[in-house]
Amino acid sequence: MKRAGTIGKRLAAAALVSALALLMAGTAAYGATQTRYYQDRGFSGSGGELRLDVVFKDKNGNRKFTPRRLTLWYTEIVPVTCMPGGDQFLAQVLPTSIKFHKGRFVFPMQDDDFDGQSSGKVYRKGKRMNGSFIVRDFDPAPGVMNCTTNGPRAWDAGRCRKPNQSSKLPVCRL
Repeated sequence: MKRAGTIGKRLAAAALVSALALLMAGTAAYGATQTRYYQDRGFSGSGGELRLDVVFKDKNGNRKFTPRRLTLWYTEIVPVTCMPGGDQFLAQVLPTSIKFHKGRFVFPMQDDDFDGQSSGKVYRKGKRMNGSFIVRDFDPAPGVMNCTTNGPRAWDAGRCRKPNQSSKLPVCRL
């Protein structure tokens, strides 16, 4: 009888170890994250370039990734009109963490020398993003003040990849 009890305990311990191993393997799939890169190389024809880095997360382990955070907003050669000062170009990097809500984000950009806003939305299962960007007031240098984009600039960004990644996506230029 003593021997049967020992075998039963060993079987119970083995079942517990197996159950824990399955549980650990199952939880590894939960919480997976991906960073996806997007770019618009012409602000939908109005000039300027845009690069966005977005973190997607698969919360339930069902391979349905949803956008969670915008981690990089990078604009380059965006034309702005200044009074006085004429036409200038805006280059801006915002390494930040902007939360998405239901696939959308709105980000007011304000500091001492800059007032603007960006908004956007992820479309078609993360394959495209679009939105708008506006500069209301930007003072880049002494004597060059009141720069603006003269209204919102629409953008439409497609997926891209970093040069060290292998994929059929185009390489991100910025």
